[in-house]
Amino acid sequence: MTIHPISALRVAMFVTGLFGGVLASAQSPVPEPGALLQNGDIAVSVGRAQVFVFSPTGELKKILKTGSGGQYTAGSSIQPDGGLLVTGFDQSALYQFDRSGRLLGRLGSGWAAPESVIPSADQHYLVGQVESNDISGSGDTRAPKLSLIRPDGTAVQHFRPRFDRGIDWIDLATDGRTLMYTSESLIIGRYDLALDAQLPDFAALDRSGVIAYALRLLPDGGVMVATGRSSGTTDNYVARFDAQGRMRVRYQPDNGREFFPEGLFALNLDGDGQSFWTAGLPDGPLYRIDLESGKLLALISSLAPSLGVGGEYVTGISVRGELLVGASGAVACPQLQSRS
Repeated sequence: MTIHPISALRVAMFVTGLFGGVLASAQSPVPEPGALLQNGDIAVSVGRAQVFVFSPTGELKKILKTGSGGQYTAGSSIQPDGGLLVTGFDQSALYQFDRSGRLLGRLGSGWAAPESVIPSADQHYLVGQVESNDISGSGDTRAPKLSLIRPDGTAVQHFRPRFDRGIDWIDLATDGRTLMYTSESLIIGRYDLALDAQLPDFAALDRSGVIAYALRLLPDGGVMVATGRSSGTTDNYVARFDAQGRMRVRYQPDNGREFFPEGLFALNLDGDGQSFWTAGLPDGPLYRIDLESGKLLALISSLAPSLGVGGEYVTGISVRGELLVGASGAVACPQLQSRS
């Protein structure tokens, strides 16, 4: 399959009237009283320690603020009840909001530039960190870069996958124990959480100077990853790999260049199983793209400036009901559960 470059539609907010019947029905759930994030809603991490919450039709529902004075929120995870966990990268914090969007405070402590968080078994969470710190309290200078935590933020287990620049973005495979991750390099790494052991790399990007950022696994074993650039590289795209680690598709919104001077960064799969969201640095836009055809379904252009609230980067995307292939598998992994 070949995906041709997508021409961006130059509008300030969401493109309307582009949803087909399948997408529309997938985004028409029964409302949950009291929940800010309804099924299909998007939580977008941006500058100035904020998270924008949008409806599937592009309505800005609320701006969540961590109140930390930091600059960057990053990866987030929407909890089963509609609450939100979001990492505070430059504040070395993990923040929790309840289902109404009220800030509950910080979760856990001792973090070191956490960038990603995903659900694991029994409402536990895995947190990827970029910088060095010993959150286990053991004094071990080989600082853990990946941590399994309970719902209250207390640490259960720490892991030390091989890395280039910390454990950047993470996701679980369908077996619930194989972690796929990026480390701001060409490599998509793999780690066995049940055995606490490094596995052979899954794949590598095929162009020097391109960096792998946010990633998500597909039900067929494939991987989607957003790519950015290092100095001197202008090409950027979302890469789709098959289950054998072979790159099959490049998706390039707006030809991959004009809107993304620093590359694509954020990525997530929509719960319809047929589309994904991605955004670049700085300030978006936020694109929704059909997986099979590469068709641009919708976008939000230049998030922060167009809304007049300030911000510098789109650094994370979560979708209520997003496709997480490893979430159910983690519950069935006795080796990992035994660690709690």
